[in-house]
Amino acid sequence: MRIKLILFIFFLAVLLQPVLAIDTNAKNATLQMTTTLENSNTSLQWNYAKNIGDGRGITFGAIGFCTGTYDGNILIKYYTTLNPDNKLAKYIPALNTIDASPHNAAGEDGNPSVAGLTNFIRDVQNCNDPLFKQAQLYELDQLYYNPAVTMFYRIGAKNSLTLAFIYDMSVRHGVSGAQSIIDKATSALGGAPKTGVDENTYLSRMITLRDAQLKRENLNDVDRDAGYKVLLASGNVKLDTPFTFTAYSDSFTITGDLGVAVNTTPTLTSTAEFTTSITSGYAPLSVQFTDCSQNADLWNWNFGDGTNSTEHNPTHTYSEAGTYTVNLTVSNLNGNTSKTATITVQSQSSSSGGGSSSGNNGGVIGSPEPQSNVETKELSHAFITNGNLVKFNFPQNSTSVVYVSFDSKKTAGKTTTIAEMLKEKSTLVSGLPSGEVYKSLNIWVGNSGFAIPNNIENAVVCFKVEKSWIKDNGIDQSSITLNRYSDKKWDQLQISLLREDDKYLYFTAKTPGFSSFAITSKIAAKETVTEKQFKPNTQDLEQNSTGANVEQTPEQKENTSIPGKESKSTSGFGIVCSVVSLLGVFLYKRG
Repeated sequence: MRIKLILFIFFLAVLLQPVLAIDTNAKNATLQMTTTLENSNTSLQWNYAKNIGDGRGITFGAIGFCTGTYDGNILIKYYTTLNPDNKLAKYIPALNTIDASPHNAAGEDGNPSVAGLTNFIRDVQNCNDPLFKQAQLYELDQLYYNPAVTMFYRIGAKNSLTLAFIYDMSVRHGVSGAQSIIDKATSALGGAPKTGVDENTYLSRMITLRDAQLKRENLNDVDRDAGYKVLLASGNVKLDTPFTFTAYSDSFTITGDLGVAVNTTPTLTSTAEFTTSITSGYAPLSVQFTDCSQNADLWNWNFGDGTNSTEHNPTHTYSEAGTYTVNLTVSNLNGNTSKTATITVQSQSSSSGGGSSSGNNGGVIGSPEPQSNVETKELSHAFITNGNLVKFNFPQNSTSVVYVSFDSKKTAGKTTTIAEMLKEKSTLVSGLPSGEVYKSLNIWVGNSGFAIPNNIENAVVCFKVEKSWIKDNGIDQSSITLNRYSDKKWDQLQISLLREDDKYLYFTAKTPGFSSFAITSKIAAKETVTEKQFKPNTQDLEQNSTGANVEQTPEQKENTSIPGKESKSTSGFGIVCSVVSLLGVFLYKRG
């Protein structure tokens, strides 16, 4: 046991070596470089506040926290825990409303609204409270610097310039955006520095990928990477100060002197999190587990069937039917945390379908539905905080889902929701509900196991149905409903007509959770038409027969049974003859 403990500590120390090697000067230089890009100054601008029109609301503080990208609200709330009587606390309700509203600007991650923030800029500029500075340094570390360090040593990097670039990507694109660029670089180069890829080559590829991202977002900062390119070309990857840093054609001398003490040992409290490629299926069932933990150095997977793994992202096959509780324990020098999920494995003889009360977060394997059965899908991101309304909007109209909302009873941070419109019925259900099926859908909110009654309440799905489909199929509009699959059965949800436009009807449905759904309806009942019997035209009958008992031809029957329809023998031709005769008499008299 003692040998295992010694080996564990040694292995952990090796993993943490890049983090512990970060010195004060390197971190100060990193923060100075980013603040020149954010505020055109090498000193941290604690009281900076301005609406720069980039779709993120008001940008303020040392690194450009924003009122429209969640982090501004997080900062003000933390500051309020340090000083409850501060002058910025009164804006929290307005910031909550902004956070709960759509974030469709700034690359689908910003809300430009400044409703309720009339004097916010003035109050930030006049806030000289030392605790406001302390709050900014703390959230700077928690939201951006510490996650950047985690990504830095996870790829096996060693140079301070690489860390500085990852940190700046995190500030500008969010941690998930930075991780996406890192993943693309790893994929393009077939590995990372920890697997032998030259670190300068790796950094160069990240810069190229980020250049492309900045151009796509087109927010007037396409030259943000210029200074990092110059430093990389100069060979100063250790950030030896002083050096010149280029920021949007301006030059700044980076000295590493911030005039304030910063924490160079990140508080790397590990947070266990993971997703699964599928939550239920038939034996043998192969499941891909993907780690989404924060600040983790070691991984210990217990698959619930007596087997374990220390791989980062293992694949495990369950050979026998049963319900298995998977436990992931992640750890670092500050301790360990765990996360569990349930995998249900059925025998091949079982005919009932599976289901899940919650989906998974982000990525290609974030959904248990085979991608071959997905017609279209759309991802939405929102920040989940305890006690607030959360709304995931789907503005691209890729599916029939318009938005998903609920009241959160737990803080989960930035979360991804996936809406999938399927080609056929979901592979997770045993059959379809009765009626005419308009669309089969999957909705997955957050990581597996999050969207449960313990964590959310008042959940709503807004969906739309094409009017043309209703008309072409003779659908009874009042019969349209949304069905949810749970516990191996379909349940009809309570729906309401929200609104309509020229193309769609929009409905809302209350739901106890998120899983597989089906929009169904019934064909409208056809009205029974009773033909009225009209007396035959006896004059026509006399003209076409020599006696009352002579049977009529089918053509005659048709002409005498429909009101307003004359027999062909006296229709158009007779009328024309009458008109011509009258006209002749009239002309004769005039002559």
